[in-house]
Amino acid sequence: MRQSEKLMTALLKMHHIAGPTKIQTERQNSVYEGMTFVVGNTTFRSRLAKKTPKKKGYFTALWEQPHEKNQAYSLSGYPDKLMITVLDGKQKGQFVFPSSVLVANGIIKTETTAGKMAFRVYPPWVQDLNPTASRTQNWQTPYFLDLSEPLKQTETLEKFYFH
Repeated sequence: MRQSEKLMTALLKMHHIAGPTKIQTERQNSVYEGMTFVVGNTTFRSRLAKKTPKKKGYFTALWEQPHEKNQAYSLSGYPDKLMITVLDGKQKGQFVFPSSVLVANGIIKTETTAGKMAFRVYPPWVQDLNPTASRTQNWQTPYFLDLSEPLKQTETLEKFYFH
């Protein structure tokens, strides 16, 4: 079982929420544990972010390969949410972005934006960022679920996963 899947499944079980169904691996993003799944009635795309040695934050890829050409995912048929898991020693958490937030920030391709095939995430524990990274962290932070300490409230988990 993938690290990100293991964390999510344990979290759901701890809060008495049925685990993921309809899990499908996305081979083109397997290095980032790429998969889609359903929890309850909510559809998710998931990635594991990776720490890189030269830049702050965590990197992940988010692309598809129709017709042998890599491209950013488009809004058409995109799952309800994107879950990006960050595991860094004792620090861990999940960004759970609604697709509307990804569109608003140019991540998902639309008729008017090209989208992005990869991007960085910045959990609140990442400090001393350059101005561009700081702006990115500002829009990302409301969608971050810090799991460095055990999550005690089921309502918090439900807010991130289902609302």
